[in-house]
Amino acid sequence: MRFFLFLLLLPLALAAPALAQNPHARFAEPDGCAECHVVNEGEKTPAQPVVLNADVISVCLKCHDRKMVFGTHPVEIKPEMKLPEGVHLSEGGVMTCATCHDPHMKSEGDSPCVAQPFAQKLLSLVTFGKKYKTYFLRQPNESGQLCNGCHRMDEVGKKRAPLMETLRVEEFVGSDACARCHVEIYKEWKKTPHARMVGDAKKSPETVRADFSSRAPFGREVVALSLGSHWSQRYVEEVEGELYVKGAGWN
Repeated sequence: MRFFLFLLLLPLALAAPALAQNPHARFAEPDGCAECHVVNEGEKTPAQPVVLNADVISVCLKCHDRKMVFGTHPVEIKPEMKLPEGVHLSEGGVMTCATCHDPHMKSEGDSPCVAQPFAQKLLSLVTFGKKYKTYFLRQPNESGQLCNGCHRMDEVGKKRAPLMETLRVEEFVGSDACARCHVEIYKEWKKTPHARMVGDAKKSPETVRADFSSRAPFGREVVALSLGSHWSQRYVEEVEGELYVKGAGWN
């Protein structure tokens, strides 16, 4: 039976692309540390204490696509729940790419780190000694265990984050997205002016009330829409036609 599967899947195995080389390998070069870390003049190793040369997300955006960074999982948000062990927040207590990913980890492992499609599982039967991408995840997630650390909804009495895609403005202000979990609160909120207040930051700059002059987590130039009005606002960024709610807001 195994030999039959080998013959059946051999063409697929030969056609499968080789596992990509470690995309972070160049950071191990003599000058690699300076890509992300502050280094002393004339030296190549990070200064002590080790610090980044920009905030975490800005460092990742030097190489990674903005749509991928902001669309894979919300960032720049401050969780109200206690995070599982091994999951990290920034110094400001907000989620970043480094919350779930460690760029210093190995790029390959001996077992799958994320769920595999059925065809890939079959292929694994004949590709002996195969290595698997780790995606630099801090914990394995082949069964969703990393995600479940924060998003499990079946543990009564424990606060968990709802598992849904990054919210777009049409699914946020004025929609019924919030009503999935907050039915009564949503009914009352729909009666307020805030339910209808969306400001176009380009056409009406005055609708953006936050002060971006000092230590703002993002620049005024990225704001496409403002959500809210006089007392509190959240902001929306547009990236390649997609809208993403920024984690930080204004009060």
